[in-house]
Amino acid sequence: MFKRMRNSKGFTLLELIVVIAIITILAVLVMSSRKEAENKAKKTEITEKSQSVDH
Repeated sequence: MFKRMRNSKGFTLLELIVVIAIITILAVLVMSSRKEAENKAKKTEITEKSQSVDH
């Protein structure tokens, strides 16, 4: 009843799921790095402001 398509052009469901998973992992890594950079910038800003008040 079901014939296997040979030489079909396109992607399988598994290939699409793997690509989506990889993109998701990369997005999480980028967002995590961005959040760390924001926190570091805030810490630096607070440190600079506190040093300027002390002087």
